[in-house]
Order: sequence, then C-alpha cells, then structure tokens
Amino acid sequence: MKKLLYIFLFFSSSLLAQNLIPNGDFELGPDSSSAGWLSWVDSTCIIVVPVSGPDLWSVVSFSPDRIVQGNNFCGHIDTAQSGISFVDFWGGESGKATLLAPVIQDSIYNFSCYLKRIPFSSGNPANITFLLSGGDSIFVPNIVNDTSWQYFDTTITASAISNELTVKGSGHSLAGVSVDNMKLEKISSNGIVNYFEKELFKIYPNPTKEIVFIASNNNEKLNVMVSDISGNQISIPISSKNELTTIDFTSCPSGIYFITTQTQKIKLTQKVLVIK
Repeated sequence: MKKLLYIFLFFSSSLLAQNLIPNGDFELGPDSSSAGWLSWVDSTCIIVVPVSGPDLWSVVSFSPDRIVQGNNFCGHIDTAQSGISFVDFWGGESGKATLLAPVIQDSIYNFSCYLKRIPFSSGNPANITFLLSGGDSIFVPNIVNDTSWQYFDTTITASAISNELTVKGSGHSLAGVSVDNMKLEKISSNGIVNYFEKELFKIYPNPTKEIVFIASNNNEKLNVMVSDISGNQISIPISSKNELTTIDFTSCPSGIYFITTQTQKIKLTQKVLVIK
C-alpha cells in the first residue's frame, strides 16, 4: 500500500505551472469583451472616456480604473510595478477574468501580486479580496497602508473547481488599492503531497536567513533542485551527508524560493522564504 502511495505522489506532483491569470499585469491590448474600465485624465477627476481592457478582464461591480503611466490621475502621476499599466480598485469596485486553466479541487496553488494603497485615499480602511468562482477566498490582506508597491503571496489548497477569478475592492468606498502582476501557479496536483512532504522530507528553518536543512528519513538517493519565484532553476551550493542535506542561500537575495526533492519514487516541492 505504501509503495502505491509513493507512485501516486510521483505522478501527481509537478513543478510550478504557467500563470493561470490572463493579463495579470494589466498591460495594454485590444479587447472587445470588457466594458467600462475608466480613464481619469485631469486634476479635477473628470472622466473623459471609458477605455478598453485590460485585455480579457470585465467589470463586475462599478468600474475599476486602469491606470497607464503618463496619465495624470487626479493630479497624481504614478508608476506601475512593472510594464506601463496597473489597476486601482476602490471599495465596492470589482473586475473578473476567466482563468487560462481551471483550478482543480484539492490541488495546491501559489497566489502572488503587488499591492499598494492609493496615495490620495482617505484615512478609511483600504482592503482588497481575491475570489475564485468555486468559493475560495484566495487572499484577504490586512489593511493596505503602504503607498509603495509591496509583494504579497499565499499558498492555498483549492476546495472546489474554479474557472474565474474576481478582484474586489473590499475596503471603504473612499479608500483604494492598486494591484499589479497577479499570478496563480500550480504547485502540486493533490493536497496529500503536503502531508507526505512533512513526513518524508523535513525542511527547516523556514523562513531562513542563509542555510536550509533537509532531513530525510528515506534511504534512497535524494536529488535536490532550487528554483526562484518564476520557476527558473538557480545554481546554489547544495551538500549532503548521511541523511542531512544543506542548502546555502547566502548569495541569494531575499525572496521566495522553491525546493524540489526527488527520489526514484517521489518528487515533492516546498516553498521557502529567505529574509536577509
């Protein structure tokens, strides 16, 4: 029975997949399906024309504001986290997109994005919610107070199949949150992986400053690979002695990394946070 479970884990686990959120960076592009994403153009906040897009996104409730660098947005010119566009969600505003691939029940996903409070928001709470159509609330950060771009991420186990993602400004109507570079990536194909990962390969400390240890109670040869948040494999010092493997993150900047441990029968991936 144990052997059968190992075989199941091997074929059900995978490295990070592609981003499932279409146009998560809200860049420019033609779009005939979305309507009413508004463009503010002068210091009096007069709405001149609705603009198309962002590509593949549509309005759910009221109209979020897609901001393009160079636009004078109510007297405030801002910069995207990357590229030239991002979206502002004031309380009550929301937009949605159909995922590039459905979220599968019991599979594990990593969700990430960049958030910041709109600088000229009032002192009211600024919150945002990310919802999957299956009912999961992906990520509800505490009040967003920082007016510079901040990275947020979380890992979830999907409770149901989902085909759409909705982003909703859930704070006060006079307080807003800017969103850019949203990603939803599959980590593994079944939640059972997390249990066996902890039992077979203990990875610690997490978070870490420099060194991570992998303690294995498996007698098979252990292969270890480290990748960055984009899924790219990185070269990093890795050494093994007996049943303990050491990974040295000294030369790596702070951030999220993924450690993939693999034997002949099992292949598992775990997220590690490096904080310098």
